[in-house]
Amino acid sequence: MMHGVIFLALEEYLDERLGDDAWEKVVETAGIADTEFTPDRMYDAQDWEALLLAAAQVMEMERAALLEDFGAYIVPGLMEMGEAMNLLDHRWRTMDYLENGKELIQAAIRMQIPGFIPPDIRTLRLRQGEAAVAYMAKNRMGPLLKGVAKGLGEHFEEPLDIWVAEPRAGSHFYRINVRLADHEKLRAVDMVREFNTVRTQGGKVKFYNQFMGVPFTNEGTVLDVNEDGIQLLTTRDQLLAMRRTNETFLALQHLMVGVHAHVRKMDVNKGMVVLDRMLLTDGAVGQRQETRVEPPAEIRLQMGVAGKRFQGFLKDISANGASCRFSRSGLSEHFLFLNCKLEFLVPLSAFENQDSLANTNQYFIAEGNILDVIMDEKEVIVRLIFDVLTDNAKKLITLFVAERKQSVIRHMSQISA
Repeated sequence: MMHGVIFLALEEYLDERLGDDAWEKVVETAGIADTEFTPDRMYDAQDWEALLLAAAQVMEMERAALLEDFGAYIVPGLMEMGEAMNLLDHRWRTMDYLENGKELIQAAIRMQIPGFIPPDIRTLRLRQGEAAVAYMAKNRMGPLLKGVAKGLGEHFEEPLDIWVAEPRAGSHFYRINVRLADHEKLRAVDMVREFNTVRTQGGKVKFYNQFMGVPFTNEGTVLDVNEDGIQLLTTRDQLLAMRRTNETFLALQHLMVGVHAHVRKMDVNKGMVVLDRMLLTDGAVGQRQETRVEPPAEIRLQMGVAGKRFQGFLKDISANGASCRFSRSGLSEHFLFLNCKLEFLVPLSAFENQDSLANTNQYFIAEGNILDVIMDEKEVIVRLIFDVLTDNAKKLITLFVAERKQSVIRHMSQISA
């Protein structure tokens, strides 16, 4: 069922785009010319679909393109309606409205139609300037959601980057990731200038690398800046980690985005590296996974979500979240953004120094939220983020990460010997 307000909004949209007689032409083409639409009633979804297809035909647009344009168009009206109903928070901006959109729709319509069931829209705020939004429905209305996001960005004069996830064949799932886009910061910049700026602010940067599934993060000091490369000083472990792939990621204090750099040359004994071929990357340090560690051997786990339990294996983990592998046994994107509970036993074999486990329960339990569901032919990968961890869970992860890192450092030392 569809609310009458959206039919009236479509009428206004068509009249503005095509002229005053556009609505009559579209309803006639749709075969529902005798239907009268009012803002206090619900209507059959088939009527809505017929109008959409007719409007797309008259406007010579694809259905998805029409929905996206219509979504951007209705934002000012939605804001006015929310203002009139005293539903808006004047401190909110684009991301806040995306995060609270479902509740706003529900509150507005239930004032007129008690018992109204809102569309299944799920939003997860990934960080201050980024949100993931998913729409679960058979009516293929997802592009409207993208249009609304674009309209909100235009309304608040906040340029956005919007990515649409590739839908799985036969899926009724539509997902977008929306991020604030500061084009002045994201465009290509003069890296010599930026590292000279670093030097004026103390000369410190942070390095990020992965080695055998273990993250290495250490501070670096800028020694020399010229057109041929940037010379820096850092730890031996960091250099050994970046030597494997001849690349590294850096965070510069004055930049909102990270830097990916190629290793031109290094001297491990002197702790020196020269970097060149630098590019700005996505995210504050170029990597979204922070301090995630892969287990040295399979760890079985259990995940509870929506009253169901799934058995799988731990792929990687940090104090912020985890990735897990499951067989294709009922898990799908329909569990996206739902609350979940993760449980597993960390084996003693994961700790060389088992005395470190004193007064620590090896059984890990954490509640969280499903961030992503990635499906392929053989298995399902689920990424989740944790809520507030218990003291035991925090200690267990800290010990596990430290043990894995020391194990890899010992391995690196053997390689470099």
